[in-house]
Amino acid sequence: GPLREVGTHFLFGLQEIFGARCVRRVRATVTYPADRRLCESGAEGELELDGLVLALRVTTDGSATEESGGDDRYELRLDGEGGRSLLLEDFTSLRLEQPLPRGSRTM
Repeated sequence: GPLREVGTHFLFGLQEIFGARCVRRVRATVTYPADRRLCESGAEGELELDGLVLALRVTTDGSATEESGGDDRYELRLDGEGGRSLLLEDFTSLRLEQPLPRGSRTM
């Protein structure tokens, strides 16, 4: 499933950036589909580093096969001061998210 296949890649990346013993605590909630033959369908959690908390979310259709045509997403978000965030999506796209101006609404 995605935790074993993907989560370890995120952990390796964090250790490369912040050092081998950077992660102090991991807290996560894992969800599973009703069909016990399928892998986990998602996980959300936090990784605590020295002075930094990272939110991690992995979602999948749970089938763990390429033929399924599922929409898997992999995100690693670093929320900073002033409402700005860095978001790494699908291991290939890094973008800076700015806070919405005051009085703005999302649709």
